[in-house]
Amino acid sequence: MTGKLCLMFCEYLEREASAITESEGLDDVTVMKFPAHSDVQQNTEALTKIIASSKNTFDQIHIFCNSCIPEPGEFSKRFEHCRVHKIDQCFSLFINSTLIDKYLKAGAHLSVPGSIKYWYHSLEKSGFDKQLIRQFFEESVTKLILLDTGVDLKSSDYLREFSNFTGIPFEIVPVGLDFFRLFLIKTVLEWRLNCKSKQLQPFPSINRQLADYSMMCDLLSRLTRLTSEEEAIKTILNIYVTLFAADRVTYIPFKAGKPGNIYSQPAEPVDNEAVKNRLLSLQGDYAWTESRDGFLLRITYQNEVLGILESTGFAFPEYKEQYLNLALMLTKVCGLVISHARTYQLLQEEITERKLTEEALRIRERDYRMLLENLPQRIFYKDRNSVYVSCNENLARDLHIKPEEIVGKTDYDIHSKELADKYRADDKRIIESGKAEDIIERYMKNGKERIIHTIKIPIKDEQGNIIGVLGSFLDITEKAALEREAMANRQLAALGELAAGVGHEINNPITRVINCAQILFNKSTEGSKEKDLASRIIKESDRIAKIVHSLLFFAKPHTVSEEEVPTSLYKIMSDVLILTNPQTRRDGIKIKCDISQELPNVFVHPQQFQQVFLNIISNARYALNQKYPGTHDDKILEILSEEVTIDNHPYLKIIFYDHGIGIPAHIRDKVMDPFFTTKPRSIGTGLGLSISHGIIKNYCGKLTIESKEGEFTKIVITLPIKKRNKS
Repeated sequence: MTGKLCLMFCEYLEREASAITESEGLDDVTVMKFPAHSDVQQNTEALTKIIASSKNTFDQIHIFCNSCIPEPGEFSKRFEHCRVHKIDQCFSLFINSTLIDKYLKAGAHLSVPGSIKYWYHSLEKSGFDKQLIRQFFEESVTKLILLDTGVDLKSSDYLREFSNFTGIPFEIVPVGLDFFRLFLIKTVLEWRLNCKSKQLQPFPSINRQLADYSMMCDLLSRLTRLTSEEEAIKTILNIYVTLFAADRVTYIPFKAGKPGNIYSQPAEPVDNEAVKNRLLSLQGDYAWTESRDGFLLRITYQNEVLGILESTGFAFPEYKEQYLNLALMLTKVCGLVISHARTYQLLQEEITERKLTEEALRIRERDYRMLLENLPQRIFYKDRNSVYVSCNENLARDLHIKPEEIVGKTDYDIHSKELADKYRADDKRIIESGKAEDIIERYMKNGKERIIHTIKIPIKDEQGNIIGVLGSFLDITEKAALEREAMANRQLAALGELAAGVGHEINNPITRVINCAQILFNKSTEGSKEKDLASRIIKESDRIAKIVHSLLFFAKPHTVSEEEVPTSLYKIMSDVLILTNPQTRRDGIKIKCDISQELPNVFVHPQQFQQVFLNIISNARYALNQKYPGTHDDKILEILSEEVTIDNHPYLKIIFYDHGIGIPAHIRDKVMDPFFTTKPRSIGTGLGLSISHGIIKNYCGKLTIESKEGEFTKIVITLPIKKRNKS
């Protein structure tokens, strides 16, 4: 007999078991693992090889298994030194089975650190592909729950990865190892007692002691099922009365260092104040009572005093030394039981109040990473040499890596040389100056301009030395677009107020100017200076009149017009193309129009949308003529349409796509500003797109522009199909 015990668990539970045996100093116990295969036949074969190879190494091998081994009893038959413990539910090693049943009935999927670490590998081995995995979890699981034992600090990251993959929300429940610790201590004690009883059968006094220990093991099995502190205390008092045949056992609990109500067995009236003073007088871990017919014990767990227990009036005082040794052994287990009961009660209260998820997460993950992961910013930390030390999940996801994989990388490993040079220059400047910087940057991504707001600050150690740079950046493209739109709306409103007054003031005199010039033109002889001058006055006055007419658009109140009727955009576009066909054909521009006659009608003013389409086609003609003065194969204007759904509402999209000169990036935000134009003064007024934008916005639609200088411009009009409230 070697005097060695082997405890075998599947690889998902091996780390927890090893942590307990190491912390408890169980030198005569070895923890081994067997593979967590989904194939039970593979499990059986692998376990058989492990047991056979270690037959002469251990006195006994205890196997703990669930359904992963089909006929565990076969091992006990084949191997004399083998004991098999069939566990109904592996999670019951960590929390009470009642709590497990609540989770499972609510549709939760439970896991422990060992299983969550290899979640994808395990599912893949089970024959699931990615689509089937997602479908399975969507249909059968409401929540992912990690029973966090504390042995793997990265288990929350694996859980989050699993949650992101399946789209199922998650919870982290900190269960620790207390429950599992009691289970293992009981198993080891029973094995040790069994070994000693075989060796010491001829010695009656030793056998009596072993009988006491055996009784204690039976009582410990009761303790593992307790879930309330009061129940645990009463059971412990009964155990002490039973083990030591004591007249009275008294206990005072401590919470946050403060004594609580006194418990007593038997439950007869006592002088609480006198008992409290006597118990609180204990200085060490134990002491004999004044009459030496009992002892006081300090009940602790992880250096926290949970209570003080007094046992007096032994029926067999000649065994008091043995009783004390047995009691000292039992106090450690009692501390575990009371601590576990307190933890369980906290969890139970949180579940009852439906606060388990939030509270457990706050308690378990108070460190900086959880704060960072809840921020929308991409956050990173570099050392003085601009080498990455860490980043948050958002940034790692953008880079298609895990957060820990960024450690040791530089900007040259992640970005283009041009960007990396800039970022390193920024870092150097901040480190040398010791001042934070607020930076707005623009860059192109997938042909679209993005606006990034970056904040970088120097990080200092306790001595005030700069040791690195902490940075965060946020894509504010959408926010900037909204701000620009709000500014444009304010400009249009101001312009409308101005136009209402100025337009009417100009309209009357310009009409008289045109009339007078026309009279002068009619009376002048052909070819005379007078006739030429009158012609010029009429031409420029007409131009002023057109501008005034456009200005007056902004003065119109944005109310529902009586002329809004169900209108076919196909019909409007057909009329517009008939009007523009002579010009586009003369310019050599090919029109590719793919607008279906089957498109649903929209509620608009037909003439206003004729104006919108004419403005956009006019701009496209100008851009194409600038790029291709003559004919060319790419001198094309494409007009497309499609039906889309946005926020559960049906919309129509009309897309104008030309291969012209495009819009320079630095003026793209200004093209819809009133009076802004890149055309010569004689050709454009800068009001076409502004008016078009206003018309479309008035119908709860949207006009967006995508462009790349020298290559293309795409203008997209999005309109609701159903009539929307414009308020």
